[in-house]
Amino acid sequence: MDWSGLALIVTPGAVLSGGLLWWASRIDRALVASQDWPSTEAEILESAISDQHVPSIRYRYTVDGVAHVSQQISFLPGALPPAEAAAFTTNHPVGATVLCHYPPERPGHAVLSRTGNVRNLRRAAYAIAGVFTLVLLLVIIRTA
Repeated sequence: MDWSGLALIVTPGAVLSGGLLWWASRIDRALVASQDWPSTEAEILESAISDQHVPSIRYRYTVDGVAHVSQQISFLPGALPPAEAAAFTTNHPVGATVLCHYPPERPGHAVLSRTGNVRNLRRAAYAIAGVFTLVLLLVIIRTA
């Protein structure tokens, strides 16, 4: 097998795992930076949970006299275990007042939760890299 054939095997794995690691590092930086963000009161406008256990919360808040509406719960996307998703929506009923946190330079981009763990994103990136490395090694061994 020539180098172009090996590149066809390596490139998708490198792009996928590199992309996941980049995304995880962006989320990690946002989690750290958000610890210093100011907070303000927000009113819950909608609170629901999908069949896939993804909470959907819509809230309104005001910063410097400007009203904003957001649906951003945290920096991490995706489903929660059923009990956690139910607890989150129960703790954020329509009409409730909660704190949201916003970046001072972009107050329209608030989040309700400044916690999270990117460990699973990193694990996925390493798993993808491992699978593509194994495939590459098998191809090299078979063609040798």
